Amino acid sequence: MQRNFILELRKKHSLSQQEFADLIFVSRQLVSNWEQDKSEPSLENKKLIATLFNMDIDELDVYNKNNHLKNSEIKKEKIKQAFLQSLVRTQNTLETLQDIAKESNLKKNEVQLYFLNSEDVLIDIIKNIEKSIYIQLNHSLHEQSDSLARVQNRIFPVLYQQQDNIRILYQNAISRAYWNEVLENVFNQIIDKELQQRQLTHLLIDRSFQIYLVSRQLMSFIETWMRHPTSPSLRDIQLLFKQFSYYSTKILLEN
Repeated sequence: MQRNFILELRKKHSLSQQEFADLIFVSRQLVSNWEQDKSEPSLENKKLIATLFNMDIDELDVYNKNNHLKNSEIKKEKIKQAFLQSLVRTQNTLETLQDIAKESNLKKNEVQLYFLNSEDVLIDIIKNIEKSIYIQLNHSLHEQSDSLARVQNRIFPVLYQQQDNIRILYQNAISRAYWNEVLENVFNQIIDKELQQRQLTHLLIDRSFQIYLVSRQLMSFIETWMRHPTSPSLRDIQLLFKQFSYYSTKILLEN
């Protein structure tokens, strides 16, 4: 049982440590120890707490588990934000886990509960963005739209929402390489699927090279957007992309 659970339960019912202790027939010091994670309530104490606050003991454990997960997510987010800030400083390398722990005001062993090394932190950040992209793409599976429209209407909102983090990824050579690899894979899949659906058999250029060219143009547009000092609105970005793709990318998909 985590200390925050006892603390949260006590505060929820506006009880002092002494009042809480009196209700379950223990000392105030013991309650303090629970809240400081120095010890855990015994099974009998858990049963008494569950009865007192009209909770099932299983519900009590689930409540505690959820609270623990929430605290874990907060710590993970602190670590990731500290790591992102380190990318701005390093540019060509990744800081050590020790440096990231110091930046996030955590101990190294606390950081190691979530990440084995700096590369793990980077991968986690990028994977979360990638996951959001694929969720949006899956929602558009039954839409009657071409690949460029899916990029514009489904992927761009995700990139816009995550642009603060993505802008930082472009500032470090290592993170930029990881991010570009993920982005290229996403675009390759979208473009390849469209070419299959169109069943184009008489291509002017090799199909794999065609996919590569289109992906590179899309990636170039996104990198230019993310590296520019101003931040246009999502609508402006989508309109610019529509014009850009009409004069450059679209012609490659139609030949």
